[in-house]
Amino acid sequence: MSVSDPLIKDIKGCILAFLEEIRINHCINDSNSVLLLFCQSLEKILNLGLIPVYNTFGFCKYIDPWVWLEKITHERNANLSYSYVHCVGNTKLCRNVITNVGKLRLLIRLCLIHRCLHIPIEYLKNYKKLNVVYKENSIIGDEILCEIFLSVLRQCAKINFKLNANNSSFLDLSWSIPELVKLEYVPCDTLGVTVSFAGEKAIIMSIQPNSVASESV
Repeated sequence: MSVSDPLIKDIKGCILAFLEEIRINHCINDSNSVLLLFCQSLEKILNLGLIPVYNTFGFCKYIDPWVWLEKITHERNANLSYSYVHCVGNTKLCRNVITNVGKLRLLIRLCLIHRCLHIPIEYLKNYKKLNVVYKENSIIGDEILCEIFLSVLRQCAKINFKLNANNSSFLDLSWSIPELVKLEYVPCDTLGVTVSFAGEKAIIMSIQPNSVASESV
């Protein structure tokens, strides 16, 4: 495998953009223009080249990154940082995410906030489990590419990510999460809001003019 990969180049470029941003604003928040690309590229790398797991009957069980990222917190003598274990625990407790995809995305965001995104990859490398979880022709399964990837993740630990950890309701569906706004209204019989439901998500369809809700628009 080449020691270069487009996904590695993408996340390297994002890190450089983050470093430029913190020189001005001192932190990275949800409005950052390259945060979406970084998270999408990271998710692709974590999904790339996973080794299938088979049950006792020889059937392939579905495997995804969340499975091993959560599983290693139960390993004895793993010496994982408290920050990482705490992030996994909070992800499991969150009711906003149901699927493993959503849990993975929330975990990534929490690990960025708590500066521990590199911890699980370091664990695989230090305990020689890279090729237990990933194929050799993948980024994480390749020794050289994994070291490059790990060096990028370590850079994340030096960056102050101020992301809204409570904004997680749409992570099962997309990385493109809406802005979260908290509003307080005076007691009333009618807000003046028309709401439609798509699955378990409530979507505001319209706001009546001169209603209580319209005061905040």
